[in-house]
Amino acid sequence: LHINHFGETNREATDANTDAIRLASRFMPTMVLVTSVGVLVIWLYGGFQVIQGTLTLGTLILFLGYTGMFYAPLRILTQFTNVFQQSAHYGPGRALDDNPDTRWATDSGTHAARLEVDLGKPTTFSQVAISEAYDRVRRFELQYRTGRTWKPFVKGTTLGERYVARFDPVTARHVRLNILEATEGPTIWEFQLMAPKK
Repeated sequence: LHINHFGETNREATDANTDAIRLASRFMPTMVLVTSVGVLVIWLYGGFQVIQGTLTLGTLILFLGYTGMFYAPLRILTQFTNVFQQSAHYGPGRALDDNPDTRWATDSGTHAARLEVDLGKPTTFSQVAISEAYDRVRRFELQYRTGRTWKPFVKGTTLGERYVARFDPVTARHVRLNILEATEGPTIWEFQLMAPKK
């Protein structure tokens, strides 16, 4: 019995990821435009005031510095949105769809990542099978959530295309593959949890 037939949850995750990408594609250019126009307006108006003698050059530069501090968090948010939002074609749901031809992929330069799964209800499992592309993972943990704490139940180094681990039965709703170290952006073809044999 495989516990990775998430169906509706997988579709919702894919749709949410697609919506996030669309939002990011609008948000990032808008933020660049707003910050650029804001700085330009300050330069033009402030420069005019300096020429008129009603404002000192030092005050204008100081004000521009404060403006940069105001816009910095917004620019950082834009960068994070851009870095972590991937194509829906490589979204996390692709590792849970029972299709060996699709995969969850992370951005180039990523050396740590997490694949979190909501099983919908507390479920018991005692085996995991993971198929990783390109053999990039060097250290990982499989973890389940209890309350607000994530507890490891499997620790390892490499995964590869045919990783299988058996362990004492675990009952949990939330499970994650926590990739702690990778040589490049981790990519997972399939992530499967299996119930104990009766």
